[in-house]
Amino acid sequence: MGKKAYWQFLQENEHDLVLDSFAKQYSFRPSMDPKQWPSIQTKSPIMMFDVSSYYRNEGQISGQDIEKALQDLAIEMFCALTHKHEKMWAIDWHHLSYEFDPRKPMDLCEDFDRWLVPIFPNGDYTIFLCQDYANVWFGHPWQQSIALIGDALTDLGKKHLKDFKKLGFELV
Repeated sequence: MGKKAYWQFLQENEHDLVLDSFAKQYSFRPSMDPKQWPSIQTKSPIMMFDVSSYYRNEGQISGQDIEKALQDLAIEMFCALTHKHEKMWAIDWHHLSYEFDPRKPMDLCEDFDRWLVPIFPNGDYTIFLCQDYANVWFGHPWQQSIALIGDALTDLGKKHLKDFKKLGFELV
């Protein structure tokens, strides 16, 4: 008997619909060129963290431990954002995307001890969003940043600012 999957794969048309709606709402313009950043535009509140220390693997904590700690922090924040049984989307740009309930166990990649869509952008944009598009966790791989977007998510970011700083992430 196989392991129960809690993350539900989005079919290509569902992935495209979610990503297209996100792109329209946030004027998403993917680019590796710093002159083209920011890659998103919004009138919603936004907090951006520089996560470049993770990529340089600086500090007292290993990259894998930082990733685990950030996953735990994200789950706490995602659960606070959503109601019981409310699902979110996890979008890995140009890869597979999923729908998930943050209160259920998080499926992990078989080869790595990380979520199916990594909390850190590892070469592509990673986007975790509420299904009303109001609150978004946006990972930018080339800017090496994570942006928290939306009233509720930025309020949670302020509440957990010391937790982000403990991981070596500073507000930009």
